[in-house]
Amino acid sequence: MSRRALSGLLATVLGAACAGAPPEAPGEATAAPPTDRDPPPYVPAPEDGARTGHAVGIVTSGGFEQARALTIRIVEAVRDGDRQALEERLADPIGRTRPRLLTPRDPRAQRVTQLLDVRHQRHAIEPGTPIEELIDPDGIEVVPLAQHAQDEDIPEGFLPTDLYVTVPIRDRGRRYFGVALQWLGEGRLVVRPGPDPLVVAL
Repeated sequence: MSRRALSGLLATVLGAACAGAPPEAPGEATAAPPTDRDPPPYVPAPEDGARTGHAVGIVTSGGFEQARALTIRIVEAVRDGDRQALEERLADPIGRTRPRLLTPRDPRAQRVTQLLDVRHQRHAIEPGTPIEELIDPDGIEVVPLAQHAQDEDIPEGFLPTDLYVTVPIRDRGRRYFGVALQWLGEGRLVVRPGPDPLVVAL
């Protein structure tokens, strides 16, 4: 049989097969797969700061609770002479809040040494003294630095989104913190919230 005749025969057979095939049931091939077993959508854990290329959940408190918690941690570290905690949570360099908010210039190591030296003075407080006897945790106030500064210029080295924290000092803590931190009736510090929050002024 010639090549041309063979090609014609194959075309005839294929045409007959296609003509005799039953029509495809409507929607049979286009039906979507069931979704009742699909996993729930991914929801990232809340964070206080975002990183490029990473999905994050928004923390609506603006880091205020984070600032309160860090403030208490710093008070505990000063009370206990905890060098490691101070070195981990104080910025380098660090600013001052008294007599006014000053651009960060003090080396962290210098400030930590000053804080620990006070423990050798007669005003030292016993480690483990309840925080509630030294400060009023419920009275801690946190506002964005831009709101605290209002019409004043924010010093170089600070951000408008930094948080200005005011800490009421109780009578028992006044003598010690007055020497260690120059905190008398109230304490003041500035916190920069985020995945690794820092005290940027003390």
